[in-house]
Amino acid sequence: MIEKELLRRYLDGNCTATELRLVQQYLATDPQATDVLNELLHTSWEAEETAVVSEEESMLLLQQLRDKLYPQSNVIPIHRKFSWYLWRVAAVLLIAALPVLFFMRSRQPVQQVVQAANWDSVVNTGNAAIYLMLPDSSTAWVSPHSRLYWNIHATAAQRAVRLEGEAFFDVAHDAQHPFMVHTGNIATHVLGTAFNVEAYAGESAVRISLVRGKVAIEKTDLQQRTQVIETLQPGEMVNYHKADNSISKEFLRIKDIEQWTKGYLVLNDVLLPDALERIAARSNMTIICSDRIKNSKKRVTTVFRSETTVQMLNIISFITGCKYKTTAKGLEIF
Repeated sequence: MIEKELLRRYLDGNCTATELRLVQQYLATDPQATDVLNELLHTSWEAEETAVVSEEESMLLLQQLRDKLYPQSNVIPIHRKFSWYLWRVAAVLLIAALPVLFFMRSRQPVQQVVQAANWDSVVNTGNAAIYLMLPDSSTAWVSPHSRLYWNIHATAAQRAVRLEGEAFFDVAHDAQHPFMVHTGNIATHVLGTAFNVEAYAGESAVRISLVRGKVAIEKTDLQQRTQVIETLQPGEMVNYHKADNSISKEFLRIKDIEQWTKGYLVLNDVLLPDALERIAARSNMTIICSDRIKNSKKRVTTVFRSETTVQMLNIISFITGCKYKTTAKGLEIF
């Protein structure tokens, strides 16, 4: 039996060459190895405040599933410090998911294009981002299940939009006329920049992620007085917590503009229950979360491109330790 502390160093990539050989031998010969690793992963999930699903880990597990479904397309070798373990887990997940996987096709998001000159608002009810050219030549990618309003009769001095849901903006620079994105009593004030805004009605926070340029976050009180509550530099993200009007700022984990503009489901340090709700919305499904999941402070960071609902749930459940089952009422997460 090998020491758990050594296995922890192995999973963290901190083993020496000698320790690595020792662990590899243990993994190859001891039938209890999988159970021990599984216990370590789930113990870590319970102990840590965050559970980050890196894009690398997500893509690895998906590749394992695809290799089993479509072995003829296996052209990319997998090299990962515990890929053998994910292979065995993926095989188990695959067996459970096969009945659904055969009826759920992976969809590659295809952008829709809308001419802003013909609209006062656009509602995205599909599963792909809607690309929008605004009257001032700024562009927006409106995420699924989101709505963007603007005034087509506004002058250049009145560059303002109102957002419900999520959208990525690439704003045309105009130093004399700021561009404003309004989400409730919060406004994002910019001159020329690229940023993402998440303002889902059912979530506890409004999130602004800055990729390029500089933005100021403004708050309007009940007396309609406006004050700047935070400024962002590239690579930063701010959370405005609705319940207590507090803010927190952190660094972006996902910074590639293409992740948003391609219409992918980008989870950038999102609370686990919110991540599950976004998956449900994309899949037009009802998700019922247990109290344990509703109150979870775990956060998820990953990008889902063309994955099925089953694949997305399998990845999140494997990394975070939550489980799910299908019932007459919907998908139960516990």
